[in-house]
Amino acid sequence: MADPALLERDDELALVDEMLASAGAGEGRFLLIEGLAGIGKTRVLTEVRRRAGSRKRVLTARGSELEAAFPFGAARQLFEGVMADPELREIALAGAGAAAGDVLGAPTGNTQAGNASFAVLHGLYWLTLNLAEEQPLVLAVDDLQWVDRPSLRFLAYLVRRLEGAPVLLAATLRSSEPGIDPALLAEVVRDAAVESLQPRPLSEEAVGGLIEERLGVAGDEAFVAACHRSTGGNPLLLHQLLVALAADAVSPVEANVDMVRQIAPRAVSRTVLLRLARLPEQAAAVARAAAILGEHAAPDVVAALAGLAPEELVETTGALIKAEILRADPPIGFAHPLVRDAIYQEIPPAERELLHGRAAEVLRDADAPAEHIATQLLLTPARATPWVVETSMAAGYEAISRGAPDGAVAYFQRALDEPPAPDERVAVVGALGIIEAQTSGPGAVEHLREVLESSDDPFARAGVAQILSRTLIFTGAPEEGSAVAAAARDALPDTPEARDIRLGLEAVRVIAAVFGVVDDAQLALLAQHRHPPPDAGVGEKLLASMAVYAWSQTDGTAAECCDAALALLRDGGLSIADDPLTATGAFAVLQFAAHDELLDIWARERAEAYRTGSLLLTSTIHNWYGGALLRRGDLGQAREEFETGHRQFRQWGVQPRSADGERLPPRRPPHRAGRARAGAGTARRAGGARARRDRHVPLAVLRCRPPPRRGTARPGAGTLR
Repeated sequence: MADPALLERDDELALVDEMLASAGAGEGRFLLIEGLAGIGKTRVLTEVRRRAGSRKRVLTARGSELEAAFPFGAARQLFEGVMADPELREIALAGAGAAAGDVLGAPTGNTQAGNASFAVLHGLYWLTLNLAEEQPLVLAVDDLQWVDRPSLRFLAYLVRRLEGAPVLLAATLRSSEPGIDPALLAEVVRDAAVESLQPRPLSEEAVGGLIEERLGVAGDEAFVAACHRSTGGNPLLLHQLLVALAADAVSPVEANVDMVRQIAPRAVSRTVLLRLARLPEQAAAVARAAAILGEHAAPDVVAALAGLAPEELVETTGALIKAEILRADPPIGFAHPLVRDAIYQEIPPAERELLHGRAAEVLRDADAPAEHIATQLLLTPARATPWVVETSMAAGYEAISRGAPDGAVAYFQRALDEPPAPDERVAVVGALGIIEAQTSGPGAVEHLREVLESSDDPFARAGVAQILSRTLIFTGAPEEGSAVAAAARDALPDTPEARDIRLGLEAVRVIAAVFGVVDDAQLALLAQHRHPPPDAGVGEKLLASMAVYAWSQTDGTAAECCDAALALLRDGGLSIADDPLTATGAFAVLQFAAHDELLDIWARERAEAYRTGSLLLTSTIHNWYGGALLRRGDLGQAREEFETGHRQFRQWGVQPRSADGERLPPRRPPHRAGRARAGAGTARRAGGARARRDRHVPLAVLRCRPPPRRGTARPGAGTLR
C-alpha cells in the first residue's frame, strides 16, 4: 500500500540524500522540514533517519507541547542512548564535553548553581563534536516549535557552529504554530546555514490514486476533486478522511461529494475518536493517560493513571497501536501529534486539570524526579498544598543544577502561585528573584525588592542588595540602584567581617555615576582605594576596579592606570564573574588603552564565562570583547561578538539604544523594564577643572562603541583612549 506522505517526494528525498552526503564528508548542514500539520514532515524526517543507515549515528528527539517546560528535555532525548553506553559516554564527555554531564545525568560538580546555562550549551556542543568525530552524526528533532527553551538554545548555539563538522541537524517545524518561544525559534530557523525543505500538497492525480487504492474503486472526477479540495492535498488529512469514508462504506461517486464536505473538516479528530470508541473502555483510559503524561511516560505510570494493571496495559496498548492511535515503537506515544491533540482536546478542561493533578500524584508515588512532577503541576490550579510548593522548589533547584534557569523560574513561580505558607514565602520569592537576575533583569526587581523589605538581617539584606542594585542599574533605574546599595551599606555593623561587603556595595554606588548618579564627595575618596593589598577581599577589589576607572577618566596616565588594572586582574585576581557591573572598571582601562594583554585576558574571561557564566555575564563579555576586536580592526569578528552580546542583553531584559540614547525598535515584546532616564551625570576631566554632561545610554551601548576620549596624560606616559 502506498505511503501518502512519500508520494511525489522525489525532489525532497534527493535533497535529503545530498545533505546526508555532505554531512558525511564533514560539511555540517541544517535541514529544516517545514509545513502545515499532516503535510508529511515527520515522514520525511523518518526517511532521513532510514537513509542515514549504519554509516552514521542517528540520535532523535521529539518536542511536546506538554513537556515544553521540562528543561533540556529534548537534549536529554537526543543523548540518553549515548549516556547509557559506557564507551560512548566516555567519548562524549571528553574534554569540554564534560560540562554537558550536568544535564545528562553525569554531574561534574564544576557548574555553579544559577550560572550554568551557557556552560551546558558549550558542553553539549563539544559533546556533539566528540560523537561526530567518532562517527558522522545525524540529529533528528521532530516538532521543533515545541522543543523546550534550553534545548532550543543549544540548537541555536550548534547551528552557528556546524561548519566543518560531520553533523546533519534535521528538524521539522509546524509553520502554523508560533512555538514556545517565537523569538528564539526564529533565531534557529533563520540562520544562514539552514536549508529549507517544504513538502508540497499532493496533486489531484495522487489523491485519485490513493482513493482507488483505499476504497477499492476509482473515484469519480467530482469526488476526487472534492477530496483534494477538502484536505488541501494534505497526506494525513487525506488518510484520515479515507479511513472515515471506508468505515462508513462511502462509494467514491459524485452523489457522495456532500459527505466528503461534512467529514473532512474534522477528519482527524472524528476518525480518531471513532476508532477509540470502538475499542474497549480501558483503551480510552490509556489514551487519555498518555495524552496527559506526554511523550516518554513510563508504562507503569501510564497504567497507574489509567487505573490498569501492568498486564492489562500491554494488551490495551497493542489494540491502540493496531488502531493507529499509538505508535508501535517504544516509549509509549502517539502516532502523530494531531492524534494526541484530538484526544487531549476532547477531555473537558476541568477534567484535564484534575488528571494533571492526579498525574503529579502518581509520579510522586513512583519517586519520579521532581522536574517530571512539577511539569504536571504547572498545568494544575493552585490549592495551597504544601507538597506542591516543596516539589516545585525542588524542581527549580534541580533545573538550576542542570543549567536551565528558565525552567527554574517557571517552577519557582509555580511554588509562589500555590502559594507557600507565610513563613516560607520569603524563601520562595528570594529563590525566584535571584535566578531571575540571571535570566530576566526586569522580572527580578519586584521579587528582590520584596525580599529586601522582608528581612531584618543586615548581612542577608546586603546580599540581596548587591544583586538588586546591580539589576536596577542595568534595567534603567540607577538612582534607585545607588540608593539600595547605600542603605544596605549603612545598615551593616562596623565590624571587620562586614568591611569587604560594605566596600563591594560602595563599588555599585560608584558605577552609578556612569549612569548619571554622581556623589562628588564619594568620588573624591576613591584615590585611597586604587591599590588594594594582595589579600584584599572581592568587595575591596571591586571598589579598586572602579577607583582605577575613575582615575583613568580624570588625571591618571595610561601607564599608571594600566599597571593598577593589571595588578587587579593578573594571577587569579579580579574576574568579570565577580560582578558583571563593577568589575568592568579595570577591564575598561585596558580597553581604552588598547593594551597588548587585553585580547588574552578577554579570551580567558570568555572561556570561564562559558563554563560557569550567566546570561548577563556572557552578554557583558561579548560586548566588551567586541570592542577590543574593533579597536584592532577585526571588524567581522567584532560584529559577531556585538550581535551575540546585544541578542543576549535583549533576552535578559535590556532594550538597546542608539548612540544618542533613543530606544531602538524591539525585536520582540519588551519586558517590564522601567524606562531609563536621561542622566545629568558629570565625568571629571583634568583633575575636575571641567565637567561634561552626557545623555545617559545603557552600559551595554557604551561598551559597543568606541568611548569618548577622556582624561589627560602626563608627557611620555601615553593617552587613555
